[in-house]
Amino acid sequence: MRRVRSAVLSVAVLIGACGDAEPPPPPGKGAQPDMPAAPPDGEPEGDAIPDHIVYDQILVAFKDSYRVTNPRTKRVEVLSDTDRPREAAQERAARVLDLARSGADFQALKEEYTDARTSDGEPSGLVHAARDGVPKETHEIYRGTLYPGPSAVIFKLKVGEVGMVEHDPKRCPDGWLIVKRVR
Repeated sequence: MRRVRSAVLSVAVLIGACGDAEPPPPPGKGAQPDMPAAPPDGEPEGDAIPDHIVYDQILVAFKDSYRVTNPRTKRVEVLSDTDRPREAAQERAARVLDLARSGADFQALKEEYTDARTSDGEPSGLVHAARDGVPKETHEIYRGTLYPGPSAVIFKLKVGEVGMVEHDPKRCPDGWLIVKRVR
């Protein structure tokens, strides 16, 4: 039961890190969420955007940046206990991005640098996402549930490519995300 709770918390952490803080409906309950009429940032729809992707991420947070709304209590919780100043987080993110792009092992970088962790202290897992308007698998989230910053970056990456989502209070409020498209 503890592992199930940990897995559920891990998913909630990932959604909070770069997506909608509202939890998805329980399996078998309700329809899939409404899909936005247009993709983020005025991108064209169609074959240029993959239907399904899997990505990994390293979150570099700063003091009080990484927050999520607890679905049970509806209270905002700060998930990172870092005292890192914003400027130090930006420098750290740039350093991690350089390391990832120079061929360093992404999983090892994630183990060392990410602030997105489960209640057991493990780095959060892979994120499976589907383009809005296509049938999604049960383990996927829709692109429209992500914050605009990550959504714009991850769906443009090629498999194996690494990118960074800059911190922005509205587009990526949790900090800087270094993302790698896995599939």
